[in-house]
Amino acid sequence: AVRPKRSLPDAPPSLHMTGHAMASTPSFSSHKPRRASSERPAKPELPDSLARWQKQRSVALAELPSVEALVKLLKQLEVDTAKWGEGNTKTVGKLYGELVGQESEIEIWESPEGKLFPLRVTHVLRAKVCSPESLKRNVFLFNTWQQFGDGRRRTRNGLLSEKLNITEIPIENHLAEVCERAITQEEMQRLTDSTFMLDSDRPPPT
Repeated sequence: AVRPKRSLPDAPPSLHMTGHAMASTPSFSSHKPRRASSERPAKPELPDSLARWQKQRSVALAELPSVEALVKLLKQLEVDTAKWGEGNTKTVGKLYGELVGQESEIEIWESPEGKLFPLRVTHVLRAKVCSPESLKRNVFLFNTWQQFGDGRRRTRNGLLSEKLNITEIPIENHLAEVCERAITQEEMQRLTDSTFMLDSDRPPPT
């Protein structure tokens, strides 16, 4: 299932950066088998917080020739980017890189009070990975935790997921290549025991 993710601004307005944690070093994930649900996924719909909002338009990349142009647009929409990049937050340049790489896009939405807000939109594929034999038993892989190359570890508890490029929507036209990328290049590039952890004396599995 592919679900668009839209990030709502807080008060005061701010454009949220959501998605996967980023690291400059490789990451390792542990997958364990879980039993699949027989229920069909619900039809994608807007969250309750957006139910009465109206989408005005999508911002074309041609409108944003530079990081400065993006900062200007956000300022016009009353988004303060002065503290972006501090602590664990991402910089405006990081968002701009996503837009240029077509990993995300910006939509302008109008609140019920008539105020305009920018929303960052990404598309994520979540898939159930299994073999023909495990499919008969409704058993599939479940990502329980992830460890980054610097040793940090975080709980995930989710299906295999892959962030889509804007050009890969609709997913029906690119499903095979996206699934292959997710399995062979990203989440499941290496397989090892579920208790394996990276440390200075134990290199990543090859």
